[in-house]
Amino acid sequence: MKKILAFALLIVTLLILVISSVNDLTRLFAQAKYKSKAWWGSDKYIYGDLYGFCYLPKFRINSPQGVDNRVKFDTTATETKKIDLYALSDSYTWEIFTDPSLFYHVNKITFTRLNDRQVTPITLDKTKKNILILESSERNIRLVYEDTAYLTRFFDFKPSLTVQNTAIKPTNNFRFNFKLNDVDANIEFNLWDYRLLTPFKEFKAQLSYSLFNRINPDAYVSDDKRYLLYGITVDTIYKQSSFKPIGKPELNGIIEALNKTYDYYKSKGFDEVYMAIIPNPVTILYPHYNNYTYNQLIPLVQNDKRLKVKVIDAGESFKQARTQIYCYSDTHWNYNGEKIWLSLVNNILKKY
Repeated sequence: MKKILAFALLIVTLLILVISSVNDLTRLFAQAKYKSKAWWGSDKYIYGDLYGFCYLPKFRINSPQGVDNRVKFDTTATETKKIDLYALSDSYTWEIFTDPSLFYHVNKITFTRLNDRQVTPITLDKTKKNILILESSERNIRLVYEDTAYLTRFFDFKPSLTVQNTAIKPTNNFRFNFKLNDVDANIEFNLWDYRLLTPFKEFKAQLSYSLFNRINPDAYVSDDKRYLLYGITVDTIYKQSSFKPIGKPELNGIIEALNKTYDYYKSKGFDEVYMAIIPNPVTILYPHYNNYTYNQLIPLVQNDKRLKVKVIDAGESFKQARTQIYCYSDTHWNYNGEKIWLSLVNNILKKY
């Protein structure tokens, strides 16, 4: 019996090592775990992605918001659908841009994800108003918006009308290639990311926090203990931090890149190009977190007189919100924040 158990353990260990050494195998396994509600399913994101970093039980979302709770807008009984909406977006708005019914006057939506390598073939319909929205969370601005080549790589403009998908999914081409650089993180995921182990991870996390005030460095606890905050949006060693100062040369580079991006898309036939920066939660909720000072990145970019791109400004509306707009244990907004943002976008689209 001992030999059988030892042999079984060896097989399982080798299997985990092989899966963890091939990113695409780990990805396939992860997709199954994320969908499963069984004991072997993942607990990393269903209770909030920041909770999935630190497992502090206080911040576990027991009733995560679902799509059925999303606020719908009465956008169907109005005028002709005269707008073809295009978007380059990050995870804040991926789901939003799959649903044209959320937007006024929109005939169809074509969007691509800012972190994908895929290029989407498109043909602009000259009988419609072609509007492009560049949406990004604040934490990605200094990584993405200074690179014109990157911002202009996502669409392949075709000269004649072709069938287009309203939402382009990322490619799923499987590649059996070993990548040992990521093996440690993959092994940790494949060994420990199971709902069966959630109580044990919570106990360990709470003990470490209570005794030593220590949690995973990817998550910070807010000063008033109400929110978890994404570590890279706080720690000033990262460019994504709301508190890392921005100098004039870097700001000039962002403005120059955005203006070149604007000129490029206008030359391709877009009627207008808008930029929508979603503020980091810490920017709105704790602009003086731990005696830091907000770096004013969003107003510096949006209020620059040289900027050609039109602005959808969520910052002031978020500051004035009387309801909770960000999740307590996730890097994203809740549906209150989404509703405010959609209202701002629709107020612009109504004018076309």
